[in-house]
Amino acid sequence: MDKKTKGSWLIHHTNKLQGVTNQIGYEKTFLAGKAGILLSAISSNNQVTVNNDRLTVLAKAANINTTFELPKLIEVLQQQQLIDTAGGGIAVLGVTTAKTLQHTSDIFDALAPGSAEVATIALAELASLEPVLAGHVAIELADSYQLGKAEIGQLMSDAEQIGFVDAEKLSPGETLLFNGNLFRRETTRKIKAVLDSLTSAEQSKLNELTETLKKQACVDTDFASKLLGEPLFQKVTAIGLFDISVVSNSTEDVGFLTLPSAFS
Repeated sequence: MDKKTKGSWLIHHTNKLQGVTNQIGYEKTFLAGKAGILLSAISSNNQVTVNNDRLTVLAKAANINTTFELPKLIEVLQQQQLIDTAGGGIAVLGVTTAKTLQHTSDIFDALAPGSAEVATIALAELASLEPVLAGHVAIELADSYQLGKAEIGQLMSDAEQIGFVDAEKLSPGETLLFNGNLFRRETTRKIKAVLDSLTSAEQSKLNELTETLKKQACVDTDFASKLLGEPLFQKVTAIGLFDISVVSNSTEDVGFLTLPSAFS
């Protein structure tokens, strides 16, 4: 996962954590996310230095507590050499808005988060690629991040209750996890049914196309159709696993395929 994507998830998780009573177990996620939010606010101010009054205004606008949270966030940003204290304010040290997500990722890593916190980032990314069964992804995360049964159980429960991912109960013992910004709740069952019906050869072709899209952002529909084969192409596009955009001019229509997350 690249730093920009990781930073995006940290901001996402922080926004979700602000809606719960406390952030126990996710303190470093919350701290890094808040630092990233503050850094974004002050770097978009178009000023090299920000006086204390302006800093307070920006912090409040970003939903940052100026009494308890702001001093700690300033300390964290200083430790990363992203800002420096100046007379009556702070100086932003060459930070651009475009780089704030990458800096957020670096801040998180510097805080040395535990495996469970790192795993929540991976979980959100996996559920954004396609809806996944909670039981299956729990096993994958437990193996990848060396989490015990109690730890992975708590993580999966937290992810659903806090809102790191969206969830839909399929049966008493089966929950589907997905990103509600990308996959509509009413289509998740259809997506799961189609994915479950794929042969190993079809799954391999689908994985190849997905990896290509991660690297190239988009491909034309003719390429995708040839790679998958027309029947599989129609099947996966019908359920919204990929987005199709058509560019038209006076002589032709050209379709392009992207991942649902491409513009999110």
